[in-house]
Amino acid sequence: MNAPIRVAVLSFAHYHANFWTEVFRTSPLATLTAIWDDDPARGAAAAATHQATFNSGLAAVLADCDAVAICSETARHADLIERAAQAGCAILCEKPLAGTLADCDRIARAVA
Repeated sequence: MNAPIRVAVLSFAHYHANFWTEVFRTSPLATLTAIWDDDPARGAAAAATHQATFNSGLAAVLADCDAVAICSETARHADLIERAAQAGCAILCEKPLAGTLADCDRIARAVA
């Protein structure tokens, strides 16, 4: 069996991040490496709920995972996808992908 994929959850701005996190936390195919959130109180609370590590340093989180699950506000998706793509992470992003065509173009360029 291959080593489990190391996944970080970026933001708990949307409630369904809880469901995604629970899957990553309990799957033998994944290791939940960290929770990051631009709202430290929200991130720390999510980490406590899911028995995970909260890390407020996005660069450090991205350096320590293979993939990210992005559950931030839609307006933040393009920024987070660009950062994750630059770090070489696989990306799972909630819908909608972006609120503007310009942000969709940014995302497409980042993951190309």
